[in-house]
Amino acid sequence: MIRKSILALSLLVMTLGTVAVSAGAANASVGPHKTTPPVTFTGKITCAIAKTSTITFKPGLPFGPKTAKVTITVNASLTNCKGKTSQGGATIVSGTATGKTTVSASCESLVTSVPSPKGTIVWTTKAKGKTAADSTTTLSKGKLTASKAGIVTETFDSKQKGSFAGSGSVEMVLVPTETQLLAACGTKAGLTKIKVASGKLVAG
Repeated sequence: MIRKSILALSLLVMTLGTVAVSAGAANASVGPHKTTPPVTFTGKITCAIAKTSTITFKPGLPFGPKTAKVTITVNASLTNCKGKTSQGGATIVSGTATGKTTVSASCESLVTSVPSPKGTIVWTTKAKGKTAADSTTTLSKGKLTASKAGIVTETFDSKQKGSFAGSGSVEMVLVPTETQLLAACGTKAGLTKIKVASGKLVAG
């Protein structure tokens, strides 16, 4: 039962697509820019997923068997980006992934009902340079591992369009342990938030 419930949480975190990462934000920059077409980056980039990143559930995700209509909101910060970060007069310094989706679910129900997450990464560029085109991202093949100490790690394959088009991956280490996640699901309020301890995104 414990492994089944944790797998349910694993599949729910996949709504990050919705990863981890979603449309609607404008290109951001450290300083002002002239109105010029954004640069569509190519090649590969690797960024750390900051510990300020969160996944929230409103209302809290119940344990089950009954489901509830839950709005899942993702806020993820990408930092320490390396790779093909300077192209066409633009230099990427960080990124922001935000998204929201509403599903009818419980901690258990997502074992058999897996969402197909999509989202957008908005890249932040240096001042006095051009902006970078967003990366539209789709996550798949989510996997969960728990260490002997109960540390939960989530991994995904990804596909990008726009900047850094091609394949990639996402890895996240969650702050709550396996035991803490299950305990939160079983409370009256349900699971309301998951914090990310660390992680890595590879695109392109």
